[in-house]
Amino acid sequence: MSTDFQGTFQKKFHAKVIPGLLSILDDHDNPRTQAHGGAALVNFSEDCPPRLLVEHLPQIIDKLEQVLSRKYQEVIEFVFIVELEKSDRFPMR
Repeated sequence: MSTDFQGTFQKKFHAKVIPGLLSILDDHDNPRTQAHGGAALVNFSEDCPPRLLVEHLPQIIDKLEQVLSRKYQEVIEFVFIVELEKSDRFPMR
């Protein structure tokens, strides 16, 4: 909808849509939903007037930092587990 009604949609609904999309980024149990929420936020932001985005910029940056920090931690844990499994299979002599 934000693409079809670009500009008008963002002006009318930014106060509801941006917080709603940011809340989807909290769905850590459903990474696909989380990814779609992030993509929708990008699509919405592309045609959103900068003055409207500036209002939400602190919340957007905070949420992106939270998601990236959590994902980084998940990747580190995964790498650690893989290395442990490898060391169990191929012990050093």
